Amino acid sequence: MKLIPCARFHLSMRVLALMGLGICVAIARPANGADDDGPASLVGRPAPELTIKAYGSNRTINLKDYRGKMVVVDFFRAENASDLTGFDDVAEVERDYARKGVVIVGVSMDTNMPPLVNLLQKKPSIDWPIGFEWEGFATGNSQRWKASHKTGDNDFSVLWHVDYLVSPEGTVLWAGLPDLLDRAIEDQIKDHKPQIVDAAVMADATATLNKMTAAIAANNLGEALHQRKRIAAAALDDDDFAAQVKDADDKWQAAGEAALAAVDPLIDSKDYASAAAKLKDLSNGADGTPIGSKAKVKLIELQKNPDAKAALQTAEKNERADDALKVAQKFQDQKKDIQAYTRFKLIVKNFAGTPAAQTATSTIATYDADPDFKKQLAGAAASSASGGAASSQPAPDNAKPDPGRAKSLLSLANSYRDSGNADTARSKYEDVITQFPGTPEADAAKDEIAKLPQ
Repeated sequence: MKLIPCARFHLSMRVLALMGLGICVAIARPANGADDDGPASLVGRPAPELTIKAYGSNRTINLKDYRGKMVVVDFFRAENASDLTGFDDVAEVERDYARKGVVIVGVSMDTNMPPLVNLLQKKPSIDWPIGFEWEGFATGNSQRWKASHKTGDNDFSVLWHVDYLVSPEGTVLWAGLPDLLDRAIEDQIKDHKPQIVDAAVMADATATLNKMTAAIAANNLGEALHQRKRIAAAALDDDDFAAQVKDADDKWQAAGEAALAAVDPLIDSKDYASAAAKLKDLSNGADGTPIGSKAKVKLIELQKNPDAKAALQTAEKNERADDALKVAQKFQDQKKDIQAYTRFKLIVKNFAGTPAAQTATSTIATYDADPDFKKQLAGAAASSASGGAASSQPAPDNAKPDPGRAKSLLSLANSYRDSGNADTARSKYEDVITQFPGTPEADAAKDEIAKLPQ
């Protein structure tokens, strides 16, 4: 920039009254070359210190407080600013780039306050903090930033409006007039990206997005949606991260549409059980989304089909029987033969006609053919009749399920789950399933077992 001499101005009314001194002020205009000692000489260097009291408040502006942001330092002199369009350029930058991590700090180089007040009245769009000091252009701030230059004992060359662009790391990237500021930001922000979102928030959001994408890759749409809901909305203020999230959303949507489309061939081939299972997974996992709504509607339509309804009832019965068989076999593996025997008999009674009931019938026959077990069973029956330890065994075959007992047992299982005792909780849930088959409590227990860590 070239400094053009202009009329003489007073340093301040107070100084003039005491000393009768004046200063020479110059106005900056762009030139092809840059003065070696002008604002452009700061480019590429660490930004000079800037500490100044904010106009209209007790706040102190300190440039170091803005690390991580891209900062526009706006030096101006309202006392001789006949053209105010430069402030419109700065206001436009704030409007367009504030969300992208750009902040503006104004520095008034005026020697008295009325011109600054008049400027703020004319330009209500100026709402960024402005530092003001009496004899502003004669202070260390103005001289360190090359916005003013001392040419004599009491004479200064002063720029009336100049902007500096400071990187998030604190380096001066550019210096020039306000009308070129937006172009400078566009050039620099790509390589000097400001921190828009709190680092801890962004780290958590990034980790959550990684879990979401991993779940999509594993075709676990329910887990993917769960992770998506955990991404903090504030993290989406970062445009690059928001683009990554949108890409993940698009992939989730595509995976959901593909999963929904895969159900039709299953229905056409009358594999109603598999079709219903996929629709249930989608309706539950994608609950609250268009995909989830479509899956629910499709499932309801499927359940209205008489052939499908019968097949689904059979499949559900087989599934419950298989769950009960697993519990009985677990007792058998643990050598708890009386408990196992009782549960095998319940399977035969409650799930007749299922493959599990056939397996249970064969196992019961093996127990009945074992003399030692028959003695053990008789002893347990006698102890039960006399109120002994065996009274804790499951109810006999002809006992009717007690709804109150089912709820109590389910509640007990939930307590173990909540306390972190997964193994005991699983055992209690299994008791609910085998002792109270076909009840809402048994269904709830089955759902809870699926959620427990393996």
